[in-house]
Amino acid sequence: MKIIVHFLDELCRLAAINEARVHG
Repeated sequence: MKIIVHFLDELCRLAAINEARVHG
């Protein structure tokens, strides 16, 4: 299940970067 956890972590990171880009 480590793959799923890694995938979710990467997804959250991308979402955070996207948020920063939109607001920044």
